[in-house]
Amino acid sequence: MCNSSSPSRLPLSQEIENPSSFNFSIPPPEGYPSTLVCAVGETEKSITPHAEVLVKEKKKEGKGKMVESSNKGDKRRYATRGTVQKLIGDAMVANEAQNATTLLECECTERKVKAKSHVSDLLEQQESIRRELNDLITISQGPGTSVADKEEVKRLRAENAQLLKTNATLNEEVQALNKQIIQAHVDTNNRMNLLLQSFSPHPPLS
Repeated sequence: MCNSSSPSRLPLSQEIENPSSFNFSIPPPEGYPSTLVCAVGETEKSITPHAEVLVKEKKKEGKGKMVESSNKGDKRRYATRGTVQKLIGDAMVANEAQNATTLLECECTERKVKAKSHVSDLLEQQESIRRELNDLITISQGPGTSVADKEEVKRLRAENAQLLKTNATLNEEVQALNKQIIQAHVDTNNRMNLLLQSFSPHPPLS
């Protein structure tokens, strides 16, 4: 049962000047069940409906928000489903009495993907086709070889020849790019030497 006596309130002008005097706590209705909080890798926990959850806002728009707990011992981040009421400054109160908001612990993982060049991909593909070709040639030399196997060997040989041509073309392009890079470095060094000579003091004429 709620206490009928209401706490003393400040005048309206003082409340406007002192926003911290506002009381944003809304008592839950009688018989309102506790809200379940589901965390990844943990069992379900429950919090009381009238509990205030203070969080920091991560996104300015959207219903789903990434929030952080204000508890010093709790360093986890949570993603909210539903509406979270924004109050004063960065402080926010999730009103569990009106919005049964579920908090899910987010696990953020970062992976570094090693990029591979197009030439290395072609070399790996060529090596794979070469192994398949050698296996098929070994099989084709045995008795009872079907026509389909011979056609497959022929197709793989043609594909291997095409990959060899593509590989040769790419090697020529790489060599041309290396020459351009070396020439660009030489030109840059020459310009730098000219600048250094222009700024260096000239010896006096005898």
